Amino acid sequence: MPYYISYKGKKLGSPLSKHEAEEKLLVLSRCFKQLEIIKETPQAVGSFYQPRPLAETK
Repeated sequence: MPYYISYKGKKLGSPLSKHEAEEKLLVLSRCFKQLEIIKETPQAVGSFYQPRPLAETK
């Protein structure tokens, strides 16, 4: 599963391995506070997509 560096809940950069994320966090934490590592969680597509009926045309 991909990991991201997060700042105030927003993902920064591209997906990383856990080891890469830990290394970058160590370096970036010298410059920024409130950084953390978050893990990407798969989300069900069905919970967001709700099909609507098509509008009738005459």
